[in-house]
Amino acid sequence: MRCIATFLTFSSLFSVISARYNISISNQRTTSKVPQRSGFKLTWSDTFSQPGAISSEWQYDIGTSYPGGPPNWGTGEVQRYTTSLQNVYVSKNQQLNIVPLRNPRTGEWTSARIETVRDGFKCQAGGEMIIEARILLPGGGRQDGVWAAFWAMGRKFRRNGNYGWPNTGEWDIMEAVNGGSTILGTVHCGVFPGGPCDEPNGIGGTTSIARGIFNTYALRIDRTSGEWERESLTWSVNGEEYHSISGYNVGDYRTWSNLVHEPFFLLLNVAMGGGFPNAWAGRDTPIAETTPGYAHEFLNHVLQRCKAKTGRKKHVCPNAEGVLKHAPPVQDLRCVRPVEIQQSSTHMSKKCCLQEPYLVLRESLAVHDTNLPSSVECQSFTNIVNDVIGLQRGFQPCLR
Repeated sequence: MRCIATFLTFSSLFSVISARYNISISNQRTTSKVPQRSGFKLTWSDTFSQPGAISSEWQYDIGTSYPGGPPNWGTGEVQRYTTSLQNVYVSKNQQLNIVPLRNPRTGEWTSARIETVRDGFKCQAGGEMIIEARILLPGGGRQDGVWAAFWAMGRKFRRNGNYGWPNTGEWDIMEAVNGGSTILGTVHCGVFPGGPCDEPNGIGGTTSIARGIFNTYALRIDRTSGEWERESLTWSVNGEEYHSISGYNVGDYRTWSNLVHEPFFLLLNVAMGGGFPNAWAGRDTPIAETTPGYAHEFLNHVLQRCKAKTGRKKHVCPNAEGVLKHAPPVQDLRCVRPVEIQQSSTHMSKKCCLQEPYLVLRESLAVHDTNLPSSVECQSFTNIVNDVIGLQRGFQPCLR
């Protein structure tokens, strides 16, 4: 979802945003069987096996904003989110249904938005993670203003009191508006407005899908390269990739780290109206003719899968009192407290001339107002480390 003011695979029977509009999808049988992925281990799933209210794996968002947050969820959407079983429920055929409804007397729209209680969905360094769900987007009727989404936000946003977007990161795994056949996959990051992700637009890609059938929407996070610039996020539908971005595309280590290295939580919702569907429709939505009660079904599975790390042996970070006896590879410096580093020239490499180690060290020290250069010259790297950390043993200068 585009705010103005998220390697995991999810496997669950999950009928996304289903409404009570009479469309011919109810006879389609589904299965709770979790699909297999070669080389990946299933680490979390929800199969929506109990009809009725949502399980304890999820929590409701209620009203028109987070407490103290921007109105209309920061996007201009017009519905009010509720916990009513008329708006969100698990059906007898094991599907999670989110139903946008309009009050015939007042004209008010209601719908539902839920988040995972768990907020630790994270791809570990050196590994891969897939997040996926099978979703049916209904066809037919007037769906002007209907905005369905399967997405994720950075844990820092939630734990900072629902504050800090877009710097805390957002993955839009699937967004669909106005009943069209185009779906979008997008990330939001950095600062608003502008920044490395061109907010509020984000960095996104599109593809076409068939409505009225279940499609599998997935996001793969790949950190196997060992270099943040070559890490990537890739979107696919039914196994066909259509969009990918890498650290090179974002171009800033700290922004990429918030977007890819931090834990996330998942969200499912159907909004009504707002800046995004309005832009696609070329007018304000929803309209008087928009049909309430459309069934959008996040179905069949929501999964988290992780792939084992490859390559060099995993580095274990010392605790606060520990002393690092053997220096880790430079790209792992971010997990080490600077005062614990005991480095020698024999462990240095040309990689220390990259900007990443400097940014990592600066962030570890929470130094935000020190007058330091924006990039690191190889010959000054030792001085920066010594001056900022006070580590007299120092780092040897890099040699190109």
